[in-house]
Amino acid sequence: MMAISADLNYNMEWHELWPQEEGGTNLFRMYTFIERIIDQLAIDWPGRSFCFTIDNLNIHHNPVLLQMIASRGHRYLFRAPYWSVDGPMEYVFNTIHTLLLQYFCNINLLLVFGNRIDMVIAQITNFKNYFLHVQLPDNIIDNIK
Repeated sequence: MMAISADLNYNMEWHELWPQEEGGTNLFRMYTFIERIIDQLAIDWPGRSFCFTIDNLNIHHNPVLLQMIASRGHRYLFRAPYWSVDGPMEYVFNTIHTLLLQYFCNINLLLVFGNRIDMVIAQITNFKNYFLHVQLPDNIIDNIK
């Protein structure tokens, strides 16, 4: 699971990784992930409101999750129905995948995989370019931090 921001002043990203046998994204994982992001934003940007641009996974529409975002002073906006070429996150995942391929033969444990993901993500110094790549205008990008 991953979240990014187009804010040039703070290259924000968050990600979580868990073993496949523990299952996929569920409400508890999503809620704690977003809560962790909001808690960090409150520390780094006290009083600032952010807009979470969310894709249309069913779990993202859960009223408990949306209420938590709104109750902490933030907004949310759902993307248009999924199409793999219109979301900046799709390009971030592609970049991560491409960079991870150079380590493919040496990744045999989840811990090693997690360390490589951390290393690869640290190489991405500006997420704003991904938002620009999908042709979101600067004035929209500046409002969805």
